[in-house]
Amino acid sequence: MNNLKSLISLLYSQNTGFIERWEADPSIGYKTLKLVSNISNGLYQSDKDAIDGLYQETSDNTNYRKLKSRLKEKLINEILLLDFESKNPTPYQKNLHKSLKTYASAKILLDIGLRNNSIELMEVLLRASFKYDITEMSLMILKDLKMHYGLYLHNKNKYEKFSKLYNETKAIYNYRETAEHLYTELGFLLQSKKSTIYNKDIELLEAKSQKLNKKIKNIDSYYLKFYAYNASYFLSMIKKDFHSQYEISEKAINYFSLKNNFKKTATFSFLQKKGIALLALKRSKEAYSIFLSCLKFKLKEGGIAWQSIHNYLFICNVLRNDYDQCYEIISKVMNHDNFDRLLPIYRQHWYIKEAFMFILLKNGRVNLNSVNNKVLRQFRINRFLNEIPELSKDSKGYNITIHIIHMLFLIIEGKYDQALNKILSLKQYSYRHLRSQEYDRANCFIKMLLKIPACNYDLSTIIKKTRYLQQKLLSTPLDFSEQAMSIEIIPYEQLWEEVLELL
Repeated sequence: MNNLKSLISLLYSQNTGFIERWEADPSIGYKTLKLVSNISNGLYQSDKDAIDGLYQETSDNTNYRKLKSRLKEKLINEILLLDFESKNPTPYQKNLHKSLKTYASAKILLDIGLRNNSIELMEVLLRASFKYDITEMSLMILKDLKMHYGLYLHNKNKYEKFSKLYNETKAIYNYRETAEHLYTELGFLLQSKKSTIYNKDIELLEAKSQKLNKKIKNIDSYYLKFYAYNASYFLSMIKKDFHSQYEISEKAINYFSLKNNFKKTATFSFLQKKGIALLALKRSKEAYSIFLSCLKFKLKEGGIAWQSIHNYLFICNVLRNDYDQCYEIISKVMNHDNFDRLLPIYRQHWYIKEAFMFILLKNGRVNLNSVNNKVLRQFRINRFLNEIPELSKDSKGYNITIHIIHMLFLIIEGKYDQALNKILSLKQYSYRHLRSQEYDRANCFIKMLLKIPACNYDLSTIIKKTRYLQQKLLSTPLDFSEQAMSIEIIPYEQLWEEVLELL
């Protein structure tokens, strides 16, 4: 159903008038038109809604599947007729869509025997595919041109020219496949774990990356460079080489900023990475400026990229103890019209930030009179725990934060016996799930929390007994990856100050 929704939404947004044409076409049945209409106006949110609405009590799944399949085919045919070239913002997108249609036409002409027409189209198309780095298409075109001038219409000069171009393009394609493989492997490792340890497997990937970078140094290929730069950056992240992260980001920005005909995605991506590297290098003021500049790109307000940048702006303000700005950022994101349309997993990270803001409000760290955005809703701990089901089930990461928040609220409410039980459960949780090096900071903070009941809630004793743990925490660097900062919302050394204030 979601695929149908997105196709129908796209066609309506392009004002193609397709529904009027369909209504005038006797071959398109009533049920098809009703299905399109009720999906577009929101009456059918699921396949069950559609089956019940179209077939009433019969619940005819078989006929519905056939109807949906035929509709999808018709919608895709309509999309092929759309004039994307006049609506897309970059020359790359315009040329990509035009080239794909032209290439399909050329292959059809070749198949039905109009070889000369096809070859003429392909030679014109080849220039655009080289200019806009459409490597796969260039390779397929060159393969046909090489065969044409080598066999069907023998032309030695053209055959040698296209053979040479084919071999050069094939080499670039092979390099790109290697870069994509490195990007995929390393990206998955970083995405699936809070932290990745440098080991023999990573060492092998690094050797491949270094070998690739030497070979492609003088090759100008947008997507090859995109994957290669990313792979190098990921390796630096794993090695925690913050200076290298910064340098790679700078090189990538310098390269992609000159690619005016392409989408600005790569420039935006590495600008954000540069900001993360600056955070790790403890240059948060510069990082803040970088993240603000990221908002100048045409990001969809309320979307994932927009939220990601606001997440890093939040982190920058936390590091400089500007909790009023932190409050404004959370309010801006959570009160945005698109917030409720996000997948629950994305909303839940902001609910956790909201919980911490309430603790900061309790400690008088936020001046609501200086906040320009809407005031956040009244916080309730039970509602909070019900709003984060996916993160609550996570046994190696986000659950740490949820346990800590719950414990702090029990202290706020003076429920010390329950707080003690929560601290003891944190101890068990730490022993079961947080034994690897990547959780050193979390383990250290939990040990500090355990000192609270052990010191009988006496503030001066707690401060004395936790001093060595606090020093250990300060000497262990923060991880500024987005995943890690979604767990350690407020750096534990700062959060400890808030815990002491609550006590």
